[in-house]
Amino acid sequence: MGLSLLTSSDTWFIDGNFRLASEYFKQLFVFRVRKNSFFITVVYCILECKTQYTYEHLFRTVMNECEKREKYPDPVFLNMDFELAVMNAAKLILSSHTTIRGCFYHLYQSTYRKLQELGLSKRYKKDEASRKFCTMVDSLNFFPLDDVKNGMERIKKNIPTGAEDFIIYFDTTSVNEPFKEISTNKSNIRLRRIPPVFPPCTWNVHQTTVSNDDSNRHRTNNNVTEGWNNRFSHLIGIKNPKVWHLIRKLKYEIASNYAKLALDDVGETNMKTTKLGQMRTTEIKLKELCARFVSGKINTSDFLNSISHNIRKQSNN
Repeated sequence: MGLSLLTSSDTWFIDGNFRLASEYFKQLFVFRVRKNSFFITVVYCILECKTQYTYEHLFRTVMNECEKREKYPDPVFLNMDFELAVMNAAKLILSSHTTIRGCFYHLYQSTYRKLQELGLSKRYKKDEASRKFCTMVDSLNFFPLDDVKNGMERIKKNIPTGAEDFIIYFDTTSVNEPFKEISTNKSNIRLRRIPPVFPPCTWNVHQTTVSNDDSNRHRTNNNVTEGWNNRFSHLIGIKNPKVWHLIRKLKYEIASNYAKLALDDVGETNMKTTKLGQMRTTEIKLKELCARFVSGKINTSDFLNSISHNIRKQSNN
């Protein structure tokens, strides 16, 4: 059942959870896909490591198991966390035309973790202006790819005192090409631009936002994988459970998936209409703002402010 759904889906959502891993293992790694009105976990993997080699073996094993059953998955989109080892492994094993997309929610999380690392988290929580500025950085996700650097330059003109290191970090890892020193000897030092670790093409969601293709609408793993992580964590009941306890709960989860599929076959849905309505409203607003920016009806500053407002409003819901 799981591999059949994986094969029939052109968009995969993958995620690793370290708290759900059983003892002696590093993480529980899952593949999720959309089935009509809901998402379902189709592959569960208990991994010992988080190296690129481990992820290569994981992807290769999944593809091989599909082929054994005469199934040939060929995903168009792969949504994931900003984990370089996973991205590199996916590029090596999956089809060259598979578009790898970093999750907007995880980018949002990673920027906040950097704020914590720089000692700015308290200021972010207490100061509305600082919080708005940081959300404007996240708003770069919604710029057309060719305009991301222009948006970054606009943000640089209004950096709050103390946030300089944060902007340098985001700019060099996710937007502009940083310089790398190349030297053959002390008297011959040259600088060369190198690609950022996570270039805009891996995290930009502009095209996804304006797309009319409903299957291409999901910019984030938050509702797709994080929601499942929270629910399954509650089902497990403890952190880093014994392996047999984890397997027993996974069997319960698989049984629940069969029930969801049975309900779906007769036209039932488990998506709350109120939540779906809230999501749709935000989607429409963001899509309209992107269209207005592309048509020149709003400038860069107004676009940053408007997107930032909607992001903060959504995160507070």
